[in-house]
Amino acid sequence: MTTSYTTLTISEDRTVAFENQLQNKINQGSLALLVALGYRTGLWKVMSLLEHATSCEIAAEAGLKQAYVADWLTAMQGGGLVEYDPIFQTYRLPQEHAEVLTGSAQYEESLRWLTLVGKLEDELAESLRAGAPLSNETRERILQAQSAERSTSFTNQLFQQILPLIPGLIMQLCEGLDVLDLGCGDGRLLLELATAFPESRFVGYDPSAELIEQARESAVAQGLENVAFIERELTAIHAINAFDLITVFDVTVAPQERKAMLQAVQTALRPDGTLLLRELACSRSREENLQHPLSALLLSICSLRNLTGAARPAACNERGREALCNSLTAAGLGNLEYRLLPEDVLHEYYIARPGVAAETSLSAETAF
Repeated sequence: MTTSYTTLTISEDRTVAFENQLQNKINQGSLALLVALGYRTGLWKVMSLLEHATSCEIAAEAGLKQAYVADWLTAMQGGGLVEYDPIFQTYRLPQEHAEVLTGSAQYEESLRWLTLVGKLEDELAESLRAGAPLSNETRERILQAQSAERSTSFTNQLFQQILPLIPGLIMQLCEGLDVLDLGCGDGRLLLELATAFPESRFVGYDPSAELIEQARESAVAQGLENVAFIERELTAIHAINAFDLITVFDVTVAPQERKAMLQAVQTALRPDGTLLLRELACSRSREENLQHPLSALLLSICSLRNLTGAARPAACNERGREALCNSLTAAGLGNLEYRLLPEDVLHEYYIARPGVAAETSLSAETAF
């Protein structure tokens, strides 16, 4: 009996090409972490306000140590993010770069997730080995990190782009509405809204006792009497026809919990009330997700959320905009609009009202 073997031929060119590709990805990943550091320390904000400045001047303006800032600036120069004048030894952030880096919350929030995954590497590895979701303690850390990193840029985006998605909403808030924010975290967004719209009444729910306590302390410190924070599971709204507007921004829940939450939202909304929901721009279609301009980041966030959401991972047909639209319709929130913001490619925005639409369309309207 003769045994035949297949000889595998390894292409040296393909091996070298892949190694170069991998080196480039590692290099870019390292650069991304330093870009995130620029957000955390306020360096991007400082540089966007300076024309030409030395490392000493930039460090002094940011309240940081010059030697470390100089190293960071060198890395940013090497990555093509800042320009360097060797004659005057000054650095400059071009206006075009500043517009991208500081003009919206998109990239700051994206990099927040990258650094968070790095902090949770051990927990994530153990979860993958055990085939179990992350522990409640780790989930609490994620919720706190999300809340703590909620940026000023997102607050600006909320007022300038997100709230205007609903025509007339800002005027109605000025006149006075009852508003509920589900998953309010430490309450910083709700505090901004309560300050901006003193005639409206705001309530924030969050399951984290620690974050709710922080929110309450902040409300007292700011002297706000039109906002309240309650420790409560997001499925336990316990209200009927009580709110004109309910907001849900980036809340991580299991599929069954999401269905229960949306049903509770429908009950809590007044007949002419509105749900404003922000969710990741992902689909149940693997091919469509891979075509997204930030596909690796999008899928990384989806994976992390899946690990925090439930004892049973979400099945493919329970993920993405298709499943969300089905859940909204099943909950009686079928009067549905679906919007995109040009500056925020990672997220989609849903405006849902009680009722049943003749047909729910997944084609998005881009808001400018």
